[in-house]
Formats: sequence, structure tokens, C-alpha cells
Amino acid sequence: MSDGTNFYNKLLGYLLWIKREDGSVERVQVLRTGKLTLPTTQKKYKLTLRNLKLYLEELAKADPTIVEVCIDRLARVGKIRWTK
Repeated sequence: MSDGTNFYNKLLGYLLWIKREDGSVERVQVLRTGKLTLPTTQKKYKLTLRNLKLYLEELAKADPTIVEVCIDRLARVGKIRWTK
């Protein structure tokens, strides 16, 4: 739902579920308000899907026990405003 503003489906960040060989699952939250810091090179980037892919590539090289990463997109779907 949207009331004509730019809030509809706005990217807030990503939620990463990192599964390792031993069966453990780690939840990592990457928000748009901050910079994305790459795990190996420590470079900082704006959060985009392309930069998230770079992050995951470096993460896989740094930690070979990672089996799978599930990515959930955090987005604002809309808002409802009641006027009085």
C-alpha cells in the first residue's frame, strides 16, 4: 500500500543466514544506513546488490566452512496514514 510517497518498497538492508559445515547458522544484518565493510580487505562500500556479492565472495574465501548463504531483502512495503 502506498499513499503516493516514495516509501513504497524502499530498500532497508539485507538479512543473511550463513550456514556452516557443522550445521550452525549465523544471522548477519546489513543495513543501508551504514557502510558495507568487506571481511578481508576492510574496504567500505555503499550497500548495493553488487557490493553484497563482493562481500559474500570475500567471506567465502575467508571462511571455507561456509556451505550456503540465504539472502532476505529488508524493505519498507508502504505505509498507511489516517487523517483526522
